[in-house]
Amino acid sequence: MSQIQPLVARRPRTARRLSGAAVLRARAEANNVQNEPLPEEYLTWLRENYRSKKLTDRQLERMRPKIVEAISHVPGRGLRSLELRTGQIVAVLVWAEQQHGLTEVADIFTHQLIEDFCSTALQSASEKTRSDYRGRLRPIADSLHPATAPLPAPVLRRKEVLAPYTDEEIRVIRRVILVQPTDEMVRQLCVCVGLGLGAGINSNELKQIRTSDVHIAEDGAVQVDIPGTKARTVWVRREWEDIVARGVRGRAQDAYLLGEDPARRNVAARVFDRAHLYGDVPPLSQDRLRATWIVGHLTRATPFAVLCHAAGLSSTRALFDLLDFVPATPAQIALRGEGC
Repeated sequence: MSQIQPLVARRPRTARRLSGAAVLRARAEANNVQNEPLPEEYLTWLRENYRSKKLTDRQLERMRPKIVEAISHVPGRGLRSLELRTGQIVAVLVWAEQQHGLTEVADIFTHQLIEDFCSTALQSASEKTRSDYRGRLRPIADSLHPATAPLPAPVLRRKEVLAPYTDEEIRVIRRVILVQPTDEMVRQLCVCVGLGLGAGINSNELKQIRTSDVHIAEDGAVQVDIPGTKARTVWVRREWEDIVARGVRGRAQDAYLLGEDPARRNVAARVFDRAHLYGDVPPLSQDRLRATWIVGHLTRATPFAVLCHAAGLSSTRALFDLLDFVPATPAQIALRGEGC
């Protein structure tokens, strides 16, 4: 019978502390930064118009230099913003002196003391009010104590804009999707490529479309009803109607065009990974197929309102990102209406 090993108490981890040299360097750098002077308009308002219910005029006169010292560490110099922060700064200064006997601005405006103030003095206030105070007071503590300031948030970069496929690449793609080892692989590729280049449908929408959502008219025109939060109807471009029809053919009525589970992720990417693509075939991407469809409509001057609705876009920003790939028309022809 195995013996139970006794539990060994582990020493709790201590918070990582900055070295004394790092703290001194941070403080020296902060002292070397020259804050932008406070607007004269604000100083006049503080001296002549500001009054506080927490202080008598004599007390306010004595505290005014500390208000100026604290608010000089506030980022931005907008008059309205400075006025809003003044009352909050006064509230903290009064509370710190009454509760802790502190009078120095650097001792009062620390992260710990600001949190104590919000938790005790503002205990009866709403969470929104406490959050507002924290958001306006913490930058002062960060400026006064840069060594303890949190690291800046990383810059969120926008998704890279994918260039559309060239005409030659499109010809290669059209040829290769029809010569796959199995009929089912041909059908799935026809769904992805046909609805991508022909209707600008992305991967998330693709997996929700059923055969009953695709309507093929007697003349070959193809209309697709896209379900979901951006439900809409899109007409497939004429040159891709036969490819979309090939993707629907042989699929059971009301079945999903791809797979059986609409909750799956990266549906189109999995189809492309299984496909046999060799030689000069460019890597297939549903996003790039969609970008090619958008650029094609921009080149043909499809009205923005029509294109945004068909693409399921709530703004034209994505369209402007792709304008660099639209062939430029000479200004004289475009502006004079020549050739129309």
